[in-house]
Amino acid sequence: MGRVPAPCIALKHGAGSDKPALFSISEKTAIDAEIPGMTNSNAWPTPQGWILIRDSTTFLQNPQDPDEKIHLPHLPEAVHSRCASVLSVKPMIPGCVVLLVEPEDTIIWYCRIGQDEEWARHEYDIGTQPLIPPVNGKDHEKVPITSIAACQGKFYFNGRFDSISVLEFTPAPTFSFIAITEPLDFWGAASVLLVESESELYMVSQLFDYYLEYICDVTVHKMDFSKHQWCTAEDIGGHAFLIASRYFGASRSADECGLEKDCVYAIFARDNYFEVSKVEDGETEVYDLIEAPDSDIGMWILPIDSIVGHTSIRVTRIFVGKKGRDGNISGVSSSFGESILLLEEEKKIHDAVSSPATAGAVVFPICRSRPRPELTSAPIAGETKVFPIRRRRRSPLLPQVIVKRLVEMKGKYSINNNYT
Repeated sequence: MGRVPAPCIALKHGAGSDKPALFSISEKTAIDAEIPGMTNSNAWPTPQGWILIRDSTTFLQNPQDPDEKIHLPHLPEAVHSRCASVLSVKPMIPGCVVLLVEPEDTIIWYCRIGQDEEWARHEYDIGTQPLIPPVNGKDHEKVPITSIAACQGKFYFNGRFDSISVLEFTPAPTFSFIAITEPLDFWGAASVLLVESESELYMVSQLFDYYLEYICDVTVHKMDFSKHQWCTAEDIGGHAFLIASRYFGASRSADECGLEKDCVYAIFARDNYFEVSKVEDGETEVYDLIEAPDSDIGMWILPIDSIVGHTSIRVTRIFVGKKGRDGNISGVSSSFGESILLLEEEKKIHDAVSSPATAGAVVFPICRSRPRPELTSAPIAGETKVFPIRRRRRSPLLPQVIVKRLVEMKGKYSINNNYT
């Protein structure tokens, strides 16, 4: 078995193996590769690319490098296998919170990398919502966290057209919400996911038709935090969004990953296909996964982003010096030419220049994307000859109770969850 190409699709299944089936995005066929230690029940991919794995020990795994791990406190067996997993920031940044969100109960698990010796379990209460129709005599239930994303160190969840909720660790979990000014005018049903990209927060909405049989449109909105408004996004900065059921939404440079620019990739595991929708006009192409096993959960396996911060940089020259008592600065100057400033070097420089006894200067031009060192040029999306099926598929399966209620209300109801 070879190295796992990323991004790719992982399908959790029960077809005679405890390992997820991996599928190529370009070829739409199975990949003869696996991620060591990853099974259908012990792994939680994150939008940042790292995969949380609970084996004999617990760690964050780089899916493309089995030797690159970040060890964590051992995760309790009680944690649900279908939790959403999100990192507050890149895992090398001090104070990074690893968060797990239970899919059914109002429970979260969390730990701070390098600080906590065990996972903390927290049962939250952020209000109630009606149960229509009542279940077991109850007409209300606690509001659960649905779609969630990390942006600038905070967690944003339950994005709606009129509000969005916020989770911060100070250090205990603290919940709040933001009321949206000039809420979007929307009637109908939608599956909503939140995505962080380049330190910006986006909301992806899959809108259902009147009869809840098809996804009739895909829209993307960007949060303007200064105005507390959702603004229509005509593009997403040359990135591709990759979304899946169970809370997952991520962003990657389309050029670096060989994906279509300014498009949303969505997995529909139960029907063994994925869609690619253009942000500009919602035009959608459907791609079948050839000979895919029966599955109800699809995940994105993504390359990790190892550069600190949200803007990549190309280094031309670095100077780090120490100021003496006479006021003169002595130090060393290094020329990096066209090399890339990686995490380890950046941390050393940050530590050096942040010291009170040190003065430093870093000289570099800013660029939007980091070239992959092993490639002479970025892969071009569309080089593989594929013949997309230009049609819409059935919408994600909705619980019959919700379908019945939506039909009764003639579609004038908004669903803020993901059902596939």
